[in-house]
Amino acid sequence: MLYTDGITEAQAPDGELYGEERLRAGSTLDAPALLASTPTVTAEFCAGEWQDDATLMVLAVS
Repeated sequence: MLYTDGITEAQAPDGELYGEERLRAGSTLDAPALLASTPTVTAEFCAGEWQDDATLMVLAVS
């Protein structure tokens, strides 16, 4: 999983950062599910006010 700081530094309305720990918590999902859910979960964390650009790349090895 490769990502930019726009994901880990996304802020909740109270100023709390999304952080690497939350991002890693989702890493138990398979690659397609992780790629599909991360933008939604992060936007919900930010209460829809995502301020930064974000990039996420998930590589699956089979």
